[in-house]
Amino acid sequence: MSELLLRHQFSVLLVISIIAIVAIGFSILTLAYLVRVRRDCQRLQSQVEVQQEKLQILAEGERGVGRRVVMLSQRLQKSEQSQQSVNHASTDGQFDLAEAEKLVNAGATADDLVRTCHLSPADAELLIALRRTERRI
Repeated sequence: MSELLLRHQFSVLLVISIIAIVAIGFSILTLAYLVRVRRDCQRLQSQVEVQQEKLQILAEGERGVGRRVVMLSQRLQKSEQSQQSVNHASTDGQFDLAEAEKLVNAGATADDLVRTCHLSPADAELLIALRRTERRI
């Protein structure tokens, strides 16, 4: 009977040992998995940080482009207003270059151009000088 008891105890110890070895194996596998998960998590965190830095750079660039667009829009608006005032001035009869050229070709003086076409004296003289130069060529 004692031999049977020894065999039974041995069998129980063997089963317990096998269970312990399997448990240790699972623990090692779990630990290895956790180490890998932690490493992957750190790698992903560093990638997130890199992407956040890139996003910050893009956001700063976008703000700079936005400021530039606003500035160019304001310049365009001023330019359009200036163009409209020039167009308005020429349609209001303040000066009409085509009419001034006809008068110069007909022999008008600078004073005539100032009175009739509302040109400045310097502009009138310039127009007459240009016509003289064209006639020489």
